[in-house]
Amino acid sequence: MYELAGMLMDNNTIPDQLRNTLENLYPGVVDADVVASQFSIVRRLQAWMDAATLRQRARACPASLAELRKVYRIMITVPVTSAECERTFSKLALIKNKLRTTCGQQRLEKLIVCSTERDVVQQIDIERIVDRFDALAKNRRLALK
Repeated sequence: MYELAGMLMDNNTIPDQLRNTLENLYPGVVDADVVASQFSIVRRLQAWMDAATLRQRARACPASLAELRKVYRIMITVPVTSAECERTFSKLALIKNKLRTTCGQQRLEKLIVCSTERDVVQQIDIERIVDRFDALAKNRRLALK
């Protein structure tokens, strides 16, 4: 996996090396010959060469290069290590211990996702959420007589 990720990030990767690696890692999943030829095409694109991560390179890959996009999706989806899984279970242990008596299953799942994906949660605009909640609350108010 590390080798394939390195090849997909290296502008100087030889298509034959990429083909051999794909045939060893994913026989029958992707057409290694097609991926190698599509890789030769995509590395001529400036947007692809400017990309710094696998995710950015996957986005820079045109939709017409379907097999290569499939390889990028596999590489982005499949974790290279088990660190993220272990991190999720350690968060579960912390959250479950603190909230086990007051927390239902749905709330527990949502808290685990928020805790594990902290970088995404920190980018949320809280003011926007408060404004939306306030707008909804105004519609639900009842007039007292």
